[in-house]
Amino acid sequence: MGAESTLETPLIFQFATQPSSPPRYGFECPFCGKARRFTRELVDTGFQAALDDVSSTNVFFFDRVTRGAVEMAEVARDGGATVFFEPSSVGADAGLFAKALRAAHVVKYSADRIQGSLSELLDSGFIEIQTMGAKGLRFRKHSLAPDWITLPALRVDGVADTSGAGDWCSAGFIHALQQVAQGCSPQELSYNEIFDSLRSAQAIAALSCRHHGARGLMRATPADVALSDAFQILREQLPGPIRINCLNEPAFGVEAMPVASCEWHRDLCCQAFA
Repeated sequence: MGAESTLETPLIFQFATQPSSPPRYGFECPFCGKARRFTRELVDTGFQAALDDVSSTNVFFFDRVTRGAVEMAEVARDGGATVFFEPSSVGADAGLFAKALRAAHVVKYSADRIQGSLSELLDSGFIEIQTMGAKGLRFRKHSLAPDWITLPALRVDGVADTSGAGDWCSAGFIHALQQVAQGCSPQELSYNEIFDSLRSAQAIAALSCRHHGARGLMRATPADVALSDAFQILREQLPGPIRINCLNEPAFGVEAMPVASCEWHRDLCCQAFA
């Protein structure tokens, strides 16, 4: 693979608000005003060069519905990877969106952004996850039962910033799936294995809310410590094996710890990343 000098990496800026309010995002640099947005060409230009690498990966994540992203997802799936699709909208090309769904093993989406369920577009092999903000999330696997399993949101003291919590939940779920799958495909996972993985993911997402910025937890805490903290919370909250009929667990609360500070510097201007 090589760098394409005519394309720029997109940058998104996060502007902090009150901890109880969602942050504000924008593509315009707050210092020079330049905008470096996502473009379809970023994925659809030269993606063929990545297909060999994609075919040998064990996980492929995508959240943009472009021709290049979908083709890479298909190649990754054919190569044995777990394909995770997290769309923010259906988009204008319904046919390409349906093709993206067919390439994925796991589909996670927000109820605020995509109304209703995608069940009519999903076959029995999919794990469908619908996030519901402060209410938590719910999931189902169509090959097992059509009913939703709801996981209430976890509360954590010392909330500094909720941005990136959904991404941490996705990353935590992918990590947990890799631990429990152990050579089996996502279609073979039981409800309890999916439930366990999602609960762990929610705990990691809750921990991330104690830090400023979407990557605050990553900068402040080593990965093994963060995982240990999340799993310890779950062990204290849900002792013993997790079962899907144990859905009325109370939300956990832990002693507030100092959160990572966030300072603005002029060298964060987008020109510093050119």
